[in-house]
Amino acid sequence: MNARKFWPVLSTLLVGLGAVPAIAETLTLGPHFRNDPLRLRGTAGGNEPVARLAGNAGRCRGFAQAQPNYTLVLQEPIFLDVLAYGDNPQADVTLLMRGADGTVWCADREYRGRSPQVARRRFAPGTYQIWVATGEANRPAAYTLSLSEFPQR
Repeated sequence: MNARKFWPVLSTLLVGLGAVPAIAETLTLGPHFRNDPLRLRGTAGGNEPVARLAGNAGRCRGFAQAQPNYTLVLQEPIFLDVLAYGDNPQADVTLLMRGADGTVWCADREYRGRSPQVARRRFAPGTYQIWVATGEANRPAAYTLSLSEFPQR
């Protein structure tokens, strides 16, 4: 197993055990990236209100670690679809993305019962932070985050 694949698994396990604070994985993507969709697995949740992390109390729902799960660096403009779903269908997973310019996207499955998604949008080059959260504080849930240049369901 290479280091890139091993570290997120180990850090997720240790975070789940409360051994270390969450460490954001940095991903660098450009148009036509390989392995589309890119699927990342981890553990969502924490005790920090997502609304506070987003800086817009009331608009976003859920609880996460203070540090994002991922830092996404986009080298060029790209159309991207970001989808999160709990590995257990009963998991209440939510999603927060924040751009370097302060733009915030929040998503949860409250809308038509679908998985949290920032539907295919054109993102400018820059750095984005991604949190995968849960509906209740301190209720961890395994998730998959899927990034694609194509619409996902």
